[in-house]
Amino acid sequence: MLYIPDGQGGLRFCQQCTKLEPVSAFDEEKRSCRASLLRRKERRTAVPEEQQPTMPRRRLVTTPWQQPAAPQQPVVQPAVQPPVTLTEVIRLLLELDRLARA
Repeated sequence: MLYIPDGQGGLRFCQQCTKLEPVSAFDEEKRSCRASLLRRKERRTAVPEEQQPTMPRRRLVTTPWQQPAAPQQPVVQPAVQPPVTLTEVIRLLLELDRLARA
């Protein structure tokens, strides 16, 4: 706790406001001034009525082995297997040329 005497009761450092406040703004040994504690409490408790949960919320904890697997995409096979060798490519080109001339 940082305390600086100033001749008027002293100053203390508020960890929430990150500034020096008069000692009278603190409750006993708390590290935050009353004003910052009040602001924090209002933020935590201010929930609009339409957002209030109807059932208590439970935290879902999953581990890697419990997570659902991603759906597998079906493997689509091409209608004609592509040629693999240069010889097959040449053979197909010659056949296409023959069909084009017929």
